[in-house]
Amino acid sequence: MAQYYFEDCCIPGNIYLIDNITGSFSTGQVSLVYATGLTTSFSGCASVTSSTSSIASLTAVTNTTAYTTCDQCQAVNAKPGCCPCAFPTTITLSTGGIFTGALAQITFSASTGGTSVNLGTYLLPHNYTSCDYIGTYDLYFSAYNKHCYVDVTGVTPCSVLYRTTGANLEVFEYYPSANTSSPIILFATGATNSTDIAHTQTKFFANMTSTGITEWNITLSPFTSSLNRVISVPSGTTLGPGLGCVNNTYLISSDTSPVNNDNLIELNISGLTAVTRTISAVSGRVSGDIVYTTQGKVLVTTETNSPNARYIQQYDYLTGTREFSIVIGSSTTGITAPFGLFEYNNEIYIAEFSTPYPMYKIQNTSPYTVTQVYASSFVMGGASQVPCCNTVSFV
Repeated sequence: MAQYYFEDCCIPGNIYLIDNITGSFSTGQVSLVYATGLTTSFSGCASVTSSTSSIASLTAVTNTTAYTTCDQCQAVNAKPGCCPCAFPTTITLSTGGIFTGALAQITFSASTGGTSVNLGTYLLPHNYTSCDYIGTYDLYFSAYNKHCYVDVTGVTPCSVLYRTTGANLEVFEYYPSANTSSPIILFATGATNSTDIAHTQTKFFANMTSTGITEWNITLSPFTSSLNRVISVPSGTTLGPGLGCVNNTYLISSDTSPVNNDNLIELNISGLTAVTRTISAVSGRVSGDIVYTTQGKVLVTTETNSPNARYIQQYDYLTGTREFSIVIGSSTTGITAPFGLFEYNNEIYIAEFSTPYPMYKIQNTSPYTVTQVYASSFVMGGASQVPCCNTVSFV
């Protein structure tokens, strides 16, 4: 057994001195470690560092052999990319003028909806740190009986993004609690042929053609983008509907080249040509969207002609085992065209791709009841969220 300094893959600067490590590691190599101490524990992917400044000394209970990158460690062990709340944002609330140095009661209303939150009373300017910070801040100055309102715009990590249909790749943000949306960005114009989108906190992907995926570098708040590269797929692979993220290096999509069914595939995009791995053969064809959850499960909407049915299915990402195949409609009843798939408020939502574009949600426990949330919503050609926000699987 040996000891090493490990730096958390998701929170740079969090370094642990961990003993009882099995195997030999070099600086930069990564392991999935579970370690405990008197008051602190750690579970996750971490890289060996040359730094000797640790926040705690721990003893490893288990650890894996070496991986070359954090993304590889997370994907191989069905761990999602770094959780959004590993990257909280600090904003400064201030109005200037006579209110500088004044006490303000601060109430926050998130852009995604829900109940307003009283953040407390503070002297201005006040620094507020959170992962959910996009919205309107009501600053009430009781000494003056005045309100000031500060709007903070952008996209939060758990915002639901979706693309419309047509030639242009235009992306919107959807607010499930209010059933409203707002435009975010026009990524591309012309015959893009994009069937779906996926994103992390720093990357945006679209399967623009059946033979390639386009990648942009992005920031969420404010939302910015720059074209980074186009990734090819191997000869013999034909990308179909559905695109999901595990992290910045591993994506999930469908391969329509088999004759009788689609394959659910993993795409390792560390190079300019993706390396594919078949996760499982799908029962029928992928009809819409793909979601990767924090439990290491893959949710996908599918359809078959015989029998005439529409499904939401769940597969284990590592083993490919089909764990659930739930009928949610047919070509004439129920959800006839299940396209957009996302999670909100710990529930699974399915967007219908036929007029008047209703929105549904489905229970993740038996009897897996499907409920219409809105009779009419938006045309969603594909939806996307940062992977760590997908916290619900079927059980």
